[in-house]
Amino acid sequence: QLSAEAGVGMRAVDLPQDGVTYQIRSGAYPALGVGFQLDYQLSSRLSVGLFARYQSSLGLVLQEQLSSGTVHPRNTRSHFFEAGIAPSLHWDDSGWALAGLLGYSVLELDPLNHLVTPSYHLGGVHARICVRIPLGSERVRLSLGPEGQLTLQMGDELQARGVSARGFGAGANAAFEVSLSERWLVAATFRELHFWFDTQQGSDFTDATRILALLAASS
Repeated sequence: QLSAEAGVGMRAVDLPQDGVTYQIRSGAYPALGVGFQLDYQLSSRLSVGLFARYQSSLGLVLQEQLSSGTVHPRNTRSHFFEAGIAPSLHWDDSGWALAGLLGYSVLELDPLNHLVTPSYHLGGVHARICVRIPLGSERVRLSLGPEGQLTLQMGDELQARGVSARGFGAGANAAFEVSLSERWLVAATFRELHFWFDTQQGSDFTDATRILALLAASS
C-alpha cells in the first residue's frame, strides 16, 4: 500500500533556560506526508508487514518569545519519520481488527538562524496499537488507539542546554476510513504526540505535535 496525505499541523515547545521557560509556538502550518506498507498474510486472520511513514511541514514559521517579551519569527522545518513491523489481527468477518506497530521513530525540529530554539531530533523505540471499528459496514470504519516513544537519542544542542538525554513521548491517533474500492482508501487522520524531558532548570522540556490530515492510499 502506498499513501499520500496533506493537512495542517501545530508544534508547541517549552524550553527552560537560565531560569526562564521560553514558549515557542508554531500556530497552524501546512503538512505533507507519504507512507508505505507491505503485508504478508500469515493466515486468514493474521498478517504482518513492514511500515514506513514520513511527514514534513511546509512554510512553518516558529514564534520565539524572548525573555524581554518580544516575539521573533523563525523559518523552520518540522519532520516526523517512523518505520517498523506492523502486525494486524482480524477478529471476524465484520471488520473488527487490532493493528500495531513496533519500530523506530524520529521527530525533528530545524529552525533557521535561531536565537532561542535549538535544532534537535528526538529518536527512539516507537510503539502503537489501534482498534479498527466497523461503522455499519466493512468499508467504513474508525481506527483509534495510543502510541508512544522511549527516546534514546536527541540533538547535542538540547543536551548543552541541560536537557536530559533520555525521555519519553506519549499520544494518540485516530482515523475515519472509507474504502472506495478494493484498491483505494481515503481517510481523515489525527495524531497528537507529547514529549517530556527532565532538565537542570527544574522545569521540564516539553514538545507537543498535532497533525490533522486527509489521506489517500492505493494497494
